Amino acid sequence: MPLPVALASAPQQLVNMCTDMVHMLTDVSSEQPPPMLGILLRAPWQAIRARIHAELVAAGFSDVRPRDLAVLQWPGPDGMRAIDVAANASMSKQAVKPLIDHLEERGYLERGPDPDDHRAQRIHTTARGQRLMAAARAIITEIDQDIEQHLGPSKNAQLRAILAELATITSHTPPSADGTRRSKRPRRRR
Repeated sequence: MPLPVALASAPQQLVNMCTDMVHMLTDVSSEQPPPMLGILLRAPWQAIRARIHAELVAAGFSDVRPRDLAVLQWPGPDGMRAIDVAANASMSKQAVKPLIDHLEERGYLERGPDPDDHRAQRIHTTARGQRLMAAARAIITEIDQDIEQHLGPSKNAQLRAILAELATITSHTPPSADGTRRSKRPRRRR
């Protein structure tokens, strides 16, 4: 399904608004330079997240809020500890806890003991949570197909390759004081 008209025009409006704001804050001339890379990446991401949320609501998951998508994003919370979900979402544990609580109260997630650490709990998706995750995967697959249809297979493959390279470039963790590198990837357990 193509992007709704409101969402299709939203990224450009957001880019223009952010560019204007940068000009006001930096006292740059009124001639607009190309948008910064972060804006170019953020605008489509926000439109995609808005579509995912709208379609989840339309599919009957009306109690899932846009902010809950941070907990549900790939690879999903199943088998993780709250601290790992927080790291995956680039949030603090304190910020992610209310989101996990909300999803647990609505029957999407449940907490259980961590067999490796009696002080910790693991998060697991319930049957309802698995239906939600399946619906989200279907929506995301449809979005990917829509983008490929719009760009064409060659440009889509090029975009994916560039984004994969950019993800690699930007995900390097700087060495710690002892010279070792710490992984940003959350630990997953079942």
